[in-house]
Amino acid sequence: MIRELKEELERLKKGGAAGGGGGGELSEEMKAEMEEQRRLLEQFQREKDEYAEKLKAQQEEHERKKKESELMNILPHLKNINSDPSMSGMIKKAMKDGSNFMGKENKDFTPDIPINGVGITNKHCLIKYDSGSRSATVYPNAEDPEKYSIKVNGTPVIAEPIPLNHGDRLLVGNHHYWIYCDPEINKDEMVNWEVAMKEANADSLKILDGDNEDLAKFKE
Repeated sequence: MIRELKEELERLKKGGAAGGGGGGELSEEMKAEMEEQRRLLEQFQREKDEYAEKLKAQQEEHERKKKESELMNILPHLKNINSDPSMSGMIKKAMKDGSNFMGKENKDFTPDIPINGVGITNKHCLIKYDSGSRSATVYPNAEDPEKYSIKVNGTPVIAEPIPLNHGDRLLVGNHHYWIYCDPEINKDEMVNWEVAMKEANADSLKILDGDNEDLAKFKE
């Protein structure tokens, strides 16, 4: 289409120069037609460039997701636990060597896992990962560990760091539930949201191990 429009413009120019009379000037009608052809040419070129940019972005996103998926088969990672089972495990974050932060993004710092909500601060949760020993540890919030709560398997992370093992449940704030998964053990590991929620809030819900069959079986 672009080639045809260019050819049409050239034809109009030559036609005007060859037989327009009056020194080869273009008639108003031919000028208008050429302007329309030029506008269409620019429009098609713009649309072509936009399509190429979108295609490139889609290809880059596809490659990013492919690499991310490959990492999930190799590296320990966090997976979200959702009240809707079909949404659990949709958000994944592979551990990188050193510090892995979870929290609310601001202009000064973007956490590795951005999350939002009431009671969530910028560097809310820090997980340090050592690829050499393949070990991960959750650290108390540096600002105020009681205000900005973190729990591992229902235990508050306040005074001391707590190691993360495969299958451990992590609650950041009051609503962000995660499971720590080592693909070398079981890449499909998951836990029911209700069980994770009751475990993390056992004190406030006054749930004893024997009072909840699902929770008791899971802990066992």
